[in-house]
Amino acid sequence: MSEAGGGRFCAWRGWGHALGRLSVPNSELERRFGLEAGWVERRTGFAARRYAAADQATSDLAVEAGRMALARGGVSAEELGLVLLATSTPDHLLPGSAPAVAARLGSVAPAMDLMAACSGFVYGLMVADAWVKGTGQAVLLIGANVLSRRVNPLDLQTACLFGDAAGAVVLAPSGTAGILATAGRSAGEHAAELMIAAGGSRQPWGPEVSEGDRYMRMPSGGRVFKLAVESMEADCVQVLASAGLTVAEIDWMVPHQASFRIVRELGERLGVAESRRAWWLGELGNSSAATVPVAMSLGREAGLLESGQRLLLSAAGAGFCSAAAVVQV
Repeated sequence: MSEAGGGRFCAWRGWGHALGRLSVPNSELERRFGLEAGWVERRTGFAARRYAAADQATSDLAVEAGRMALARGGVSAEELGLVLLATSTPDHLLPGSAPAVAARLGSVAPAMDLMAACSGFVYGLMVADAWVKGTGQAVLLIGANVLSRRVNPLDLQTACLFGDAAGAVVLAPSGTAGILATAGRSAGEHAAELMIAAGGSRQPWGPEVSEGDRYMRMPSGGRVFKLAVESMEADCVQVLASAGLTVAEIDWMVPHQASFRIVRELGERLGVAESRRAWWLGELGNSSAATVPVAMSLGREAGLLESGQRLLLSAAGAGFCSAAAVVQV
């Protein structure tokens, strides 16, 4: 955990995002599954989701979002001390995608993938916070995923939820504002609740791999909902206490945009007014580690997030990992 203190903060300098070029409306899914009109949005909050085009991979989205964040922050790629890519869908199993992203942006800084599923971006804030405070160097943190290629198109549990996007932030030293506190946890005993079983060392790719093991598997959406909300709530309570703040002193709660129901339930449990809960990705889908930075970039672009505001960020997902942060932007 990191807490406010000392003379240096890890502060926001730039924001960026990139979206899959294809929009997939609910009507397409409702026809596929034989559902009545409106069924998907009532249960998820999503009216559509974005899919990457055939020529778009995770690194392409990451580069686009990273380039936007650097430009908006007035930071050159040569100034970066670290590039972090939070993703569950790298271009290849080997090598990681972060070095390729860094190279395309013009950086030779250390670059690495960070795999903590939906919590990856907020976990990345913990790493970036320590790096910036310890070295005084800027960090480019990107959350990016192309989940449409890891979702079984015939699985109702997952096909309605996920999409493709990237969000990025540039973080740099500041004496006045930035990351005020972070918190996180893991519960690996629940790993099977959300998993892509094949493709690793335990079950390598091969002709014997079943169709189901090639794709994301979520046996119980209700179980994942319960785990996510409970862990996010615990992290948020902890991080607010560490920052010495109350919910009333938070301008926006910007949680992982997994579904509208999760955002609503978390807000109600914490006592965050509906008008201060960010739910801004209803046309984009759940892009895992990308949802929080994409929401922040879109919120900034729309004038909803302003300098000086305090944000409560939180996420939970496969692993089972969760994390939260309080930041002043």
